[in-house]
Amino acid sequence: MNMYLILLSLFMYLIAYFTGVKRTPWLLSAFAPGKVRNRDKLFRTVSLYNLIACVIVFFVGIINLPEMSYLLVFIGCGYVILLLYCNRSM
Repeated sequence: MNMYLILLSLFMYLIAYFTGVKRTPWLLSAFAPGKVRNRDKLFRTVSLYNLIACVIVFFVGIINLPEMSYLLVFIGCGYVILLLYCNRSM
């Protein structure tokens, strides 16, 4: 059991909560929410991705297999792809 990954998943869950439920735009400053036409879609997309990534990181922290650490790299790449998608198409 890796406590650092579990704490990271808790932090990611809080970000998903504040962006999805509370709609706080300052957490999405990298996504330029002022320039986006469809802000609701931006909040839903980013919060859903954070929630999915949170669950994955939580289970990687609980299971504690070193072979599954490559999933964290894929989550980081997913954030970059999500950033590019939100800034180009929204």
